[in-house]
Amino acid sequence: IARFLSIRHLNFNAIELSLDTLEVKKTPTLWMMIHDACPAKVQQKLVDYVKDGGKLVLMGHIPVTDERLQPCTILKDALGILKVSKPVSDKIDAFGTPDIPVGLLQSVDGTFESVFAKTSDQKTVGFTKTLGQGTLVFLGAALSTNCLDDLEVYAKISELIGLKPVLDSFDWIDVRQMKGPLGRFLMLNNYSDDPFSDQIIRKGKALFNGRAVELPARSGLILPIETMILPELKLTYSTVELRQIETHKNHIILHFSSEGYVRIESSIY
Repeated sequence: IARFLSIRHLNFNAIELSLDTLEVKKTPTLWMMIHDACPAKVQQKLVDYVKDGGKLVLMGHIPVTDERLQPCTILKDALGILKVSKPVSDKIDAFGTPDIPVGLLQSVDGTFESVFAKTSDQKTVGFTKTLGQGTLVFLGAALSTNCLDDLEVYAKISELIGLKPVLDSFDWIDVRQMKGPLGRFLMLNNYSDDPFSDQIIRKGKALFNGRAVELPARSGLILPIETMILPELKLTYSTVELRQIETHKNHIILHFSSEGYVRIESSIY
């Protein structure tokens, strides 16, 4: 899940559900791996979260016991699931794509708003369900992110809950934006075996004044955007990494990782 969210440019935080509060305002969407045993308070927390308007994606198994392996079907009952089963197959058909390999497969019987994944013998594996003011999406499987078909299933699931990336997506390129007191940084990682060279688009507008960013295969960059070097000196953007800042009495020297495009603005020069 975390790998897909990174590749899809969907920034995320992690929470401990057994300890943290779960509020829709702070956490409008939640992705979670879940299995047969789940504490009663966590099951109830998930049900309340969706009823209050949360958008919840669960992957794995609908729990039927608590952490002490005592029967506990709070979530199962809230979703109107009549039966859970373990199919013989280890592949599913999802969103029109057949024979996708998965692990921890579980099928469910019940009445759902929509079904998007089934086994070859038409057992329901993936469904959506409205609960109160929110929506729950369930996929009864563990799905890797090893190929484009896998990523497409995750992308379709994210569309079901209305998630859209701020930055345009590229296959196998992770782009994340971090913001701090001195400015913003763009973190880029190329997970593929091929080099990358293209514009980075944010909300329809090209960053770095339209300059392409180059990433060798299996490499990463941290690029500054609107970053303050000194109170009177701002690094507007750079397509290469800033590695070192040398401060001298009458001048400073900026060291970059390689040749590229840099824009600097000053309020005194």
